[in-house]
Amino acid sequence: MILQTLTIENFRKFKQASLEFPEGIIGVVGLNGVGKSTIFEAVAWALYGSAAARTSSEEIKRNSAEPSSPCRVVVTFLFEGKAFRVVREMTGKSMIVSATVTMNDAIAATGAGPVTKFIQKTLGMDYKSFFTSIFARQNELNTLSSMNASERRPLILRMLGIDTLDDVIRLINADKRTKTSIVAHLEKNLLDASGNKKEDIFHKKTEELRIKKKSSQQEMKALKIKVKEIKEQRNTLKKDAQLTQKNYELVNKEYERIIEQKTRYEKKQKIEEELSFIVNKIKKRDEELQQLSKQKNQLKDGSADSKECELRLEHIQGKITHLLKKNEQQKSTINHLSSHMKDIHLKQTSVEKIGPDAPCPTCERELGDQFHFLIKNYGDEQHQLQKKISVLEKELEKISNEKEKYHRERDALKKKLVFLRKHQTEHQKIHATMHSIAKVKKEEEGELVKKQQLLSSFKKVTFDSGSFKETQEKRKLLYKEYKNKVKQLNEKKEEHNHIVLDLEKKQSNLALIAQQVKNIEKQKNELKQMKLQIEKEQELVSKLNMLRDVMMSFRLHLVSRIRPALSFYASSFFHDLTDGKYPEITLDENYNIYIYDEGEKYTIQRFSGGEIDLANLCLRLAISDVITERAEGLFHFIILDEIFGSQDAFRQQNIMEQLYKLSAKYKQIFLITHVEQVKHFMQHIMHIQEIDGLSSVQLN
Repeated sequence: MILQTLTIENFRKFKQASLEFPEGIIGVVGLNGVGKSTIFEAVAWALYGSAAARTSSEEIKRNSAEPSSPCRVVVTFLFEGKAFRVVREMTGKSMIVSATVTMNDAIAATGAGPVTKFIQKTLGMDYKSFFTSIFARQNELNTLSSMNASERRPLILRMLGIDTLDDVIRLINADKRTKTSIVAHLEKNLLDASGNKKEDIFHKKTEELRIKKKSSQQEMKALKIKVKEIKEQRNTLKKDAQLTQKNYELVNKEYERIIEQKTRYEKKQKIEEELSFIVNKIKKRDEELQQLSKQKNQLKDGSADSKECELRLEHIQGKITHLLKKNEQQKSTINHLSSHMKDIHLKQTSVEKIGPDAPCPTCERELGDQFHFLIKNYGDEQHQLQKKISVLEKELEKISNEKEKYHRERDALKKKLVFLRKHQTEHQKIHATMHSIAKVKKEEEGELVKKQQLLSSFKKVTFDSGSFKETQEKRKLLYKEYKNKVKQLNEKKEEHNHIVLDLEKKQSNLALIAQQVKNIEKQKNELKQMKLQIEKEQELVSKLNMLRDVMMSFRLHLVSRIRPALSFYASSFFHDLTDGKYPEITLDENYNIYIYDEGEKYTIQRFSGGEIDLANLCLRLAISDVITERAEGLFHFIILDEIFGSQDAFRQQNIMEQLYKLSAKYKQIFLITHVEQVKHFMQHIMHIQEIDGLSSVQLN
């Protein structure tokens, strides 16, 4: 297989990249993280799809790409003389994957799944084998010699795909354990909790149920005979009871007729009593009305006198109110005059004290002759005021006497009014009572007429007490006889019901026995099926044992063949790369590496660092050749990722010289490295660089 071209669009950090792969030693150079390995991941994704990607499908497409822009990889290669072109892309928001592969310009497969299957079938390997055969990483080379035996052997077997056989053997063992467990569980289910065989227990139970069924059938036969006898007795009792019931109903009908006659007769007597009672009540009402009429006539209706008395009382009350107001006015005037007289007296006293030589209180001139004038004038004013007060006091006394007279008359009128109102109330009360009695009497008279009319409809009603007693006694005897017949019939019914219930229980028991027999038969069938399943599972366990032995033998055979093959291929590479200095590399059972030097076998630790690196590289190339050979395909390219590691310049040059010797076998050797010093040893350089988050590739 030789890679020819690669076109990338929106794959991881690459927006757009196209390149043609030359033959020879091609250096893939760039800083860490710029996308050196992405070139070959794109090739693997185009061939094998998402399974070959180290991330999920959502992380394959470039982050900043437009949703409508596709993620697309196109790779062309030659394989066994045929030209292949593989296109794989993801489109749309849903990231729908599609793929197409052509062989010699003819479409070989379309669709993501079919294309992957076609590539696997054509190349003869899945993506894991593809990566292991063509892609060698530095950490793999270092660990081949530095690991201990317990770690190195599983690693190499895993690289060669032998671990798949181990997985198969583990699955076979797991299936065997599962089947063995199922057999043990099924065999345990053949026994009960005490360890007895369920088959024997079911046989014993079946026999017990057969005997029980026969006994129940005999008991049911006896019960059916008994039911028939009771049914005949019950029919006889039923006829007797019906005859007695008919006689009772005839007598009872006559009894009800007499009862109705008796009821009407008693109702007639009651009406007559009620008529007599109503007549007496009406008579008493007449007597009451006569007595009240006499009392009413003795009492005079004093409503006019009461009105006159109320008017006079209202007039006197007005007079008293007027006198009270006048009295207050007179008192107020007297108080005013007394206060004024007191003021004049004070002025007079004040003038007398200061004398005629003092200044006038009003004009501040000397009083002189004016003094005596003032004294006289003050005295005259006081005398006049006193006269007025005396007149007013006499008027007050007159008002008081007049007021007292009106008070006495008012009290007398009040007493008279109380008396008149009392007589008036008594007169009204008697009038109301007479009206009420008259109303009741009228109602009673109406009731009397109704009772008399009702009584007229009962004139022909008669009642014979002797006939009533005779019919009553006859009815009682017939009812007693009927009840006795019904009791006997019910007892027979109850006896019949009990026997029928017992019969139903027996039938139910028979049904239950039949169901139990059916269940036991079902359990027997289940045991039979279980035995068949045990035989089937035991046969599968036997086949799994055989398959495990075959797979383990095949694994031993494969491992025994692979180790010499690895030694052969590694020796061939090592011999060519060392110009025959070291003719052979061998691997022991633990895959420890030994190198022959001048006919003697030595451990790899005896040799220099460069020789150890070269031996590791030869062993890794041998692993790739074995995988390629198993795939029955020819792969003319290999990818070596960071194989220089921390080697010095001399060792780097030595490895490059040896790689040139491999050009005859591998037409394309891709060296992924960030070591700048080895660039001048390479035939072609693919520069990978990243600017503003976008990676690009340039081939020199």
